Amino acid sequence: MTTKETDNELPDKKLNKDFGKYFAGEVQINHEDTDKSLEIVKPIVNEILKHINEKDGRFSRLASCVGSFWDHLKVGKADEFDMNVKLHHINTFHLQSTTGIRRRYGFDKEVTEELKKIPDDINVVPTDEEPTKFGHPEPDVGYHYLEWKSRTHDLWKESDLFMNDDLVPFLVNRLFKNLLCDAILTINGTLKPGVNVQKTSRVRGPATAIKITSPDHHDILVDFSVSYECDAPWPSYIKWPHDDYKWPNKNKVAEIKCKGVHLVAKKPFYWMQSFALAERELVKDIDVDNGCRKKCHRIMKKLRDDFWCKDQTPVLTSYHLKQFSTQGVSYTI
Repeated sequence: MTTKETDNELPDKKLNKDFGKYFAGEVQINHEDTDKSLEIVKPIVNEILKHINEKDGRFSRLASCVGSFWDHLKVGKADEFDMNVKLHHINTFHLQSTTGIRRRYGFDKEVTEELKKIPDDINVVPTDEEPTKFGHPEPDVGYHYLEWKSRTHDLWKESDLFMNDDLVPFLVNRLFKNLLCDAILTINGTLKPGVNVQKTSRVRGPATAIKITSPDHHDILVDFSVSYECDAPWPSYIKWPHDDYKWPNKNKVAEIKCKGVHLVAKKPFYWMQSFALAERELVKDIDVDNGCRKKCHRIMKKLRDDFWCKDQTPVLTSYHLKQFSTQGVSYTI
């Protein structure tokens, strides 16, 4: 090996060593911490969902695990978990998107800005007015009404969550939050001394969050989102994979698209398309060539939290970083 070749390799080796040290010390989740967090979270979540399901069978006691922890992209410590609570006993809905007839309903009080938190005393009502300031315009791309005309299951014959034949997200979310609060009151009396569960005021997209405190462990946040895991086909406006892609292979693409999309109760009247389950399937094989892309993703995430967006709302979200990782690998693997 020549001196020139040696000089060229040394910086790379040092950089790899530095990144490895940073990853092990600052990024990688401690396995004992993870096991302890799961030991606390799993029985509490199971009891909460069991209680909610017993009170209202339209909410399944089974949840889909989504988000960075389950994708093995979490950094720091196992202190946040995301769960999609599935609506249960549902026939096929009709998805009504931007080309449909405008809905003539809105709130029974005037709303001047998008609601992130729905007041308990507001209701949905029909109206002859143009549903803009009073209610809502047509949904944007990626958002839908859910229309359900033939509700044959006994659990869904009640009209408390519907306006006309549309399942209204904010009514679903409000009911779920009330059931969640009731579940928390019930299970808090059954937990080990010092362990406590409370609903938080954190607003994070469509999710409702709880905080679990324990005397011998750090606080844990669990985000619940209500979802409808439908068999909707892959949207035609999503051009994926891109031309000239090298990864994933065609069989994997077909497998991911078969996951389809599910819908999350995001905005007051609209259900948002979510690709969380498809993304999880995609990310699972991102290092199929024995690469270190997940490790690089987590390092970027830690650098964002500690330096790039410290003490402020992140400009670079986890979604941006995941897109950077998955789109880049499509052409390089």
